[in-house]
Amino acid sequence: MKKVLIVEDEILARLGLRQLVDWKKLDLELLPDATDGEEALEMIRNSRPDIILLDLNIPRVSGLEILEFLKKEEMQTRVIVVSCQEEFDVVKKAMKLGAYDYLRKLNLSSDELESILEKCLGETEERNKVHMQGIREIRYEEIMRDSRDIFAGTCNYQTLICILAKDTEELSGVMEMIHKWAETELREGLQIQKGNQYGYFLLKEKPEEDEAEVIRRVFELTNQRYSKMEICKLFNEEGVLTPLQSMSRRQKSDSKKAASRGLQWTSDMIRKIVDDKTYIGCMVYGKTKIPDPGTGKEVPVPRSQWKVMENHHEPIVSKEVFEKAQSLQIRYTKKSKFDRETTLLGGYVKCGNCHRSLTSSSPVHGHILYSCAYSKGKKDTGCFAGKADNKMLEHIVLAEIKAYLRQNISQEQMQQSMRKQHEDSIEAYKTENAECEKRQEQIKIQNRQNYEKYHEGQMNQKQFMEAKMQLEEEKERLQKRVQELAELINAEKDILMKKNVPVEQMLKYLGYEKLTREMLEEYVSGIYVYDDGRVEVEWG
Repeated sequence: MKKVLIVEDEILARLGLRQLVDWKKLDLELLPDATDGEEALEMIRNSRPDIILLDLNIPRVSGLEILEFLKKEEMQTRVIVVSCQEEFDVVKKAMKLGAYDYLRKLNLSSDELESILEKCLGETEERNKVHMQGIREIRYEEIMRDSRDIFAGTCNYQTLICILAKDTEELSGVMEMIHKWAETELREGLQIQKGNQYGYFLLKEKPEEDEAEVIRRVFELTNQRYSKMEICKLFNEEGVLTPLQSMSRRQKSDSKKAASRGLQWTSDMIRKIVDDKTYIGCMVYGKTKIPDPGTGKEVPVPRSQWKVMENHHEPIVSKEVFEKAQSLQIRYTKKSKFDRETTLLGGYVKCGNCHRSLTSSSPVHGHILYSCAYSKGKKDTGCFAGKADNKMLEHIVLAEIKAYLRQNISQEQMQQSMRKQHEDSIEAYKTENAECEKRQEQIKIQNRQNYEKYHEGQMNQKQFMEAKMQLEEEKERLQKRVQELAELINAEKDILMKKNVPVEQMLKYLGYEKLTREMLEEYVSGIYVYDDGRVEVEWG
């Protein structure tokens, strides 16, 4: 089996290349990626790869220096350059140093990569370098004429990842921002949400209208106080396609999974739709992380730590409709065997060890005792083995809620007083951003003018390269600053867009002497009782 090494400092481009083709089908083994030139040289010396996918613009040791090393050592490794449009002059030099072929990062497709790999594997080591050089020169000119509109035609998610690469001027400012945060999160081992989403083809595309209509109906019925089971019954009677059925039909899938599963609507399907912020135009990511990127094993991240990018794509329902549906979702509540009415703490009180709901006794003089059924008759389970009195729990939870409210009231009042400061900061950042973007446009024009002067003989090569280097350095500084400004603006907007906490309502609850179901539903997610006597409140 031939060995392949990917040398690329951009993590999205690395992931894209890894996912773009079926490497096992091609009888190729992927080595661990190299993120800079020094790592690449070490991998080359130790692992002797047969094929290298090489980005020329990498830190520490450049791609050209790697090619020079391979040529000096007379290694038979085939190098396929993976290049951006702006690097054509450098690519030409790479070809002279023995690079086998090159790929454009823009619009890179699975078929193109697979075709070049197969050609690379199938050709003999003896090749006509002059002939190949002539062909490549033609290809450069073709791309120079034909490289507009990177999103023309259909592109899959893997291709989209490859498109998100450095130094690509065709990408809009929004895409550059997405690249920045995605790169950061992935370096931290977080997983980004993919575009294969019920209701959408790709998250940056318009909604799939048939699926979107079903989603709107789910929210409409929920807000009309239909239960999840009632919605399921209605959809199943009408023969409405489930998310899996609809997406399989859209993708023309004939998989056994699509044929045998997800044929009936379930309450869990409804819950997932009602809880999904994707449908209000948000991109939620960071739901899982990879502790060790080398293993690829994912672990869940607590909901409170998920990342949310608002206004990422076209919404299907409004934020008002979404929030109303959230507030109307019926929480499951445990009922006492002896009391047909819902107990105040039912559905909230849980064992701190196993997280199962505690069972309740029959009420005696208004007192109900909660215990963990799992601990009965067992030793050393770690579960709550005692009996917690409901009055005691209500007193503790009420005190915790009031402390929580006082803290939130203070934070809300402080936030409101600083609102004008945040708005002024946003305007200042926007002004600076506009100046940076204006200068970037001037640099583009100046680069083109210098290129024309060079070809017309008004500038020699040394003058041209010095001017280009200075402009590139300035461009890099501006790009970095634009990214910083985008992050600063988004941070300020996040503060301003945070849901305003109704201070009046919180002040009202502070005056309550008894715990109410309304308070629990508004603020509490769970009440965990531990065997050592601790009681912890999880906020909803």
